[in-house]
Amino acid sequence: MRRMLVLVTPWHVPIQTSRGLVTFGPGDLQVPDDLSRVKLLLEHGRDVVLSVAIEHHTTTTGLTMLFEQPDTPEARAAFDSAARGLRDGVSPGVEMDSPTMTRIRRAGPGVSVAGAGLLREVSLCAVAAHPDARVLGVTP
Repeated sequence: MRRMLVLVTPWHVPIQTSRGLVTFGPGDLQVPDDLSRVKLLLEHGRDVVLSVAIEHHTTTTGLTMLFEQPDTPEARAAFDSAARGLRDGVSPGVEMDSPTMTRIRRAGPGVSVAGAGLLREVSLCAVAAHPDARVLGVTP
């Protein structure tokens, strides 16, 4: 079965979120104990779930996750697209905690704040939240 390794977010660099610019460091993102609760989506759309996380690792450069391709046409197409570098950007879907939301509101547009929250999903995107947040590899 094919697997996809992604860098969900690099540490200590601002990433563009729907709420504003946020910087994460080790320990800032809560990953559910039940990894199947972290879904792989396409462009943050919730109509089709492409996969669920099967592993995660905190590295010196960021948070990585491993996803396994289920046998669905949507998952096959998404994994193929990522393997070809067509849609290989990654964007984390994070439920920000209350202190982070307060910092974002106070900082205003264009100002990065330290973020924390619960990782809910990871999306394959044509344009990543940060240039280094991307697919690191897809097994054949």
